[in-house]
Amino acid sequence: MKNFIGKFGKKLAFIGTSGLAILGANVMSFAADVDITGAITSGIGGIQTQAMEAIGAAAPVAIAITGAVLTVKIGIRAFRSIVS
Repeated sequence: MKNFIGKFGKKLAFIGTSGLAILGANVMSFAADVDITGAITSGIGGIQTQAMEAIGAAAPVAIAITGAVLTVKIGIRAFRSIVS
């Protein structure tokens, strides 16, 4: 875990800061129209929607890349067992 945080600490901090900035922007845009609870709920709901859209867009590509890597690894292993 320490290695992970050490390796990706700056990126995680950037992602966290970006998320808070988006939340703040959403809260401020809705603050004049509704109470603070509604504004926070709307802001977090907007972030959830955007995050799910991003995951939905990235998932097919990630699955295809993972499948290709596993296919190559299994193919190399099978070839080595045949050759040996």
